[in-house]
Amino acid sequence: MPRGFKTVIFATLLLLGSFFLELKQKAAFGWSFDYILAALLVLPLFLDFFEFIFFGSVAFLLLKLVYPWSGPEVILLIALPVLVFIFKKIFPWQSWLESFLAVLIGVTGFYALVNPSLFFENTGFLVTDLAVSMIFGWAIYHFLASIGKRNK
Repeated sequence: MPRGFKTVIFATLLLLGSFFLELKQKAAFGWSFDYILAALLVLPLFLDFFEFIFFGSVAFLLLKLVYPWSGPEVILLIALPVLVFIFKKIFPWQSWLESFLAVLIGVTGFYALVNPSLFFENTGFLVTDLAVSMIFGWAIYHFLASIGKRNK
């Protein structure tokens, strides 16, 4: 099996797992951490252009299926992985740090643009969400790095 095909399959399965994990936690507790966003921010680090286009299409369909809203949230959920994909070409790091930075900047930017009052009203949850999302993103990064070399 070609490495690129294997990476796309694993990326899609990891995205599906992120969806199920987030939806299950939301159903059980009424809230959830940003597993989907963390996955969307880390997975483009491993995909080339055509793999990213395929993955982005699958992600968009899943987002529309699970979250049937439209507005700035959907645009941001699609734009943030594109920015990560572009920045990985500009700053070609190969370390676990890039997954932490992508999730930290992405989740913080997402909340800053969608709900800036969260920074003041529920700082504890935001910090916890960032920590859990960064660890989840690191786990995805580590898993994909262990199955194949990262694309430049």
